[in-house]
Amino acid sequence: MKKHITRNRIAIFSFMAIAAYCFMIASSFDIGWESYKLGYWMGSGGVNNQTVGTPPNPDVPKSVHRISLKPEGGYRDFSTKVHNNKDGSILDARFSGVQVALPHNFDTPRKVVLYDFIDGILMFILMFIFIMLPIKFARLMLSIKKESIFNKKNVNRIRSIGIMVILIYIVTIVHKYIHLSINQILFDFPDYIISGPSTDATLLVVGTAVLVMAEILSKGLEIKREQELTI
Repeated sequence: MKKHITRNRIAIFSFMAIAAYCFMIASSFDIGWESYKLGYWMGSGGVNNQTVGTPPNPDVPKSVHRISLKPEGGYRDFSTKVHNNKDGSILDARFSGVQVALPHNFDTPRKVVLYDFIDGILMFILMFIFIMLPIKFARLMLSIKKESIFNKKNVNRIRSIGIMVILIYIVTIVHKYIHLSINQILFDFPDYIISGPSTDATLLVVGTAVLVMAEILSKGLEIKREQELTI
C-alpha cells in the first residue's frame, strides 16, 4: 500500500513539473507572440507570396531592436511630453523602453554582425538545453518510479539537470549583454541612457539547489556502498 502511494505521489509531482515546464514555454511564446509575428513578416519580405530573387520590400525593416531606457535626469525626470487624446492635455512622461526599426539600406557595423553571429550560437545552445532538460527529467522520474533512487545514473541525471538550469541562466545573461552592447553601438538618444534589461536570478538559485541535491544523493550512495561492504 505504501509503495502504491509513493508511486502515485511521484506520478503527481512529475505531472506537475512537466505542466509547469510546458506553461513556462507557452508563456514565453505568449509574451513574445508579436515579436514572432514581426520576425516572420520580416523574414518573408513583408508579403506572403514573394518570389525568389525579387528585391526586399523597402517598407520592411532590416532589423528591429528592443531597447531598455533610463532618463538621464534620474527617477524624477519626466522631460518627455505625450498627448492625452481623452482631454487633449499634454502630460509629462518618460519611457522605459522602445523598439527601433532599421531600414534595409542601413550599413550594419562588422562588430554588430559578429555579435549577432555569437548570439545565434547561444540561441542554438539554449534550444538544445530546452530539448534535453525534459528528456533528462523524464528518465529520472521513470527510474525513481521503478524504486531505483540511489544509483550513479540518477545522481548524474540530477547533476546534469542542475548544470543545464544554470547554463540557461548564464546563456540568458550573455544574450542580454550582447543585445545591450549592440544597442550601445547603434544608438544614442537625447535625454535617455541605454540600459540593460533586468535579470532574474531564480534559475541560478534553482540550479544550485538541484546540484546540492545531487551531492546529497551522491553522499547517500557512498554511505550505502560502505554499509553493504561492511555487511
